[in-house]
Amino acid sequence: MDVDGVLLTRGRWLHERNAAARSLLAEGTWESRRQAMLTVSFDEQGVWLVDRLARLAGARIVVASLWRRSLQQEELVQKLAAEGLDISLLHEDPVCAGGASTTVSDEVLAWLGSHRLTPRPAWPEECGDPAEETRRLRDYTSAFHDDGWDWVVLDDRRHLQRWVRVDGLAGLCMATYRVALRALSGEDPQFGMYPIDEVLWREVVDALDGDPVEAAAWIEGRVPVADPPIDLLRGWCQRRAAGVLSGVGVSLKEVPGADAVAAFRARLAQDRPAQEPEPEPSGAGCDADF
Repeated sequence: MDVDGVLLTRGRWLHERNAAARSLLAEGTWESRRQAMLTVSFDEQGVWLVDRLARLAGARIVVASLWRRSLQQEELVQKLAAEGLDISLLHEDPVCAGGASTTVSDEVLAWLGSHRLTPRPAWPEECGDPAEETRRLRDYTSAFHDDGWDWVVLDDRRHLQRWVRVDGLAGLCMATYRVALRALSGEDPQFGMYPIDEVLWREVVDALDGDPVEAAAWIEGRVPVADPPIDLLRGWCQRRAAGVLSGVGVSLKEVPGADAVAAFRARLAQDRPAQEPEPEPSGAGCDADF
């Protein structure tokens, strides 16, 4: 998670509450920059949604931000706590490390690599059979990139993998929150978010090059389509919601009706060829750009 654009939106930066922080940053010294970071006020909605996302997804938060160049890790953690984030939701290694020349994407991948939940695979041995060696290399590549984590990146700037596109003007809003939570296989009954059938979920992920964030964005209607595809399963979701809220209980193995499944798959087949990269959010980035 980045700080600028996610917790500190452009609108909040320009708010009168942050006039003192803007004055400090304008002084242009290293210490005034640090004091501006400690003084600035974050967006309450963004903090609340990040907190809620981590709780309901069973996730842990790691900060990947240029803020680490000006604040020590302890200072950054204390700042997050002061702004209302429950720091018990932070990972025990809560900040991605990096040098002056590394990108945030590089830092995220390096952090994941150093905290693998699965062992690194051994380089495949040669066996003299080209077909078998190709298969072994394919298996090695798949195992090497499978670090065992389910993860997403919340940022207003582009990342190479699992990027949840946050608009730097609005910050983490409900629509973006739904995409992130869906990608992490979480559910939020209060906002009508229930897991879809696992078979359908895997079909969408596979159709979108294995990226759970792109799959979640398509399902929740965050790509240029007329209506959210999740609406095709609305009756099933409503039955799930009614069962849970009434205490009757609904089997997790219940699947949508055949008509809903057929419509959902037809929509996926229709939209897949037309998938285009979503343009950068307008006005991306916070004016502060700490």
